[in-house]
Amino acid sequence: MAALELGAAPRDDHAERVELVTLVRFATGDGVLVFGSRAAAQRVCALLGAQLKTAGRVAAAGPRARPRWQVRVADATGVRARLGLLDPRQGRRVQGLPPEVITRLDQNPAAIARAGFLAAGAIHLTGPVPRLQITCPTLAVALAVAGALRRAGTVAGVRHHERTGADHVTVAGIDAVTTAL
Repeated sequence: MAALELGAAPRDDHAERVELVTLVRFATGDGVLVFGSRAAAQRVCALLGAQLKTAGRVAAAGPRARPRWQVRVADATGVRARLGLLDPRQGRRVQGLPPEVITRLDQNPAAIARAGFLAAGAIHLTGPVPRLQITCPTLAVALAVAGALRRAGTVAGVRHHERTGADHVTVAGIDAVTTAL
């Protein structure tokens, strides 16, 4: 429910651009943008139309138990390039977020944190302390998301899971999770 509420919240134009860049950076897939959350895929479609005047279509893929949500656009590589997510010299994905987003991190930290939560966030209520966890595609993205959460007033930690190779941003404690959301 929190993901749907975050996806529908109004924002200014610059915050929407930052949110779109961050959401697309979390997407997997080459020819299409793939998300683990339907809310993230729908938000990307809305932002693509508003920011880039590009139409996107959401389609479910994978098993019913763990569906993946694809956003199909005419040119996913072109979308990534227009958003600064491809290195112009080498044509590969940037490791973290584009320099335009990182250098202005203090302007819209909530947009980055919101996008990270929509794309790959979960709230864990088991254990002694509730926590919010965002699984990031690279360590550089995890550091950017943690920095954004810190600028938004929340203590966030970054942890690399050796066995799975995943990088996680974690916010622990009910007050910190509430502030992050």
